[in-house]
Amino acid sequence: MFNLEGTREFLKSNLPNWAINIFSKTRASLEAPFICMDTNYDLFKEFFDILDSNSVEGDVCEIGCFNGKGTRKLAEMTKGDKIFRQIFVIDLFENQNDENQDKNYKKQRGIWRQKMLFIFNTFFHKERINLIEKDSKKVQFPEEQKFAFSFIDGNHTYDYVLSDAGLIFLHTVKGGIIAFHDYHNLSDVKKAVDKFIEDHGNEVEIIKENQEYKTIFIKKLV
Repeated sequence: MFNLEGTREFLKSNLPNWAINIFSKTRASLEAPFICMDTNYDLFKEFFDILDSNSVEGDVCEIGCFNGKGTRKLAEMTKGDKIFRQIFVIDLFENQNDENQDKNYKKQRGIWRQKMLFIFNTFFHKERINLIEKDSKKVQFPEEQKFAFSFIDGNHTYDYVLSDAGLIFLHTVKGGIIAFHDYHNLSDVKKAVDKFIEDHGNEVEIIKENQEYKTIFIKKLV
């Protein structure tokens, strides 16, 4: 005889695992055609530990999220912080006029696929993630919005990198950290970041460079 109560209990105890398995398989099938990220987001953990230990308050901003894998990492590594941090993400999920973008990367971009992957990858942290689907040059944050850590990896042209740096710097707290990807391999990014550092003189300092992952870390001093 069909045991309805037993079936309910079976589903209650097993359905979450089924859902997670289906969820994982769907995400894997979507991710299959994509290249691997060349940014090791685990590098950022030491900076979040420093920010946490020094009680530096502020949220996290990511400009350029590709498919949300890095966004998920940012959410995971800040989940246990004693300071509650929201994650703000700026991305158009479409090709911009970025002549510096890798050709293979361009081929693998697709608005539907990228957006779906972002939703899948960030699903379990959605209450802390704020997606802004906008050209970063058109983004404006309220004056009270403050960031403790930001990662800039959006449009890699000189004007965009400098614009993104200016936007983030304006809302970065004293002691906050701004990381720029592709500093060591793209001349436009390097020129823009160097110009940004030059313009801000004693307001910032370079605290770390990781050439393997093409990332430079800058601390705001004022």
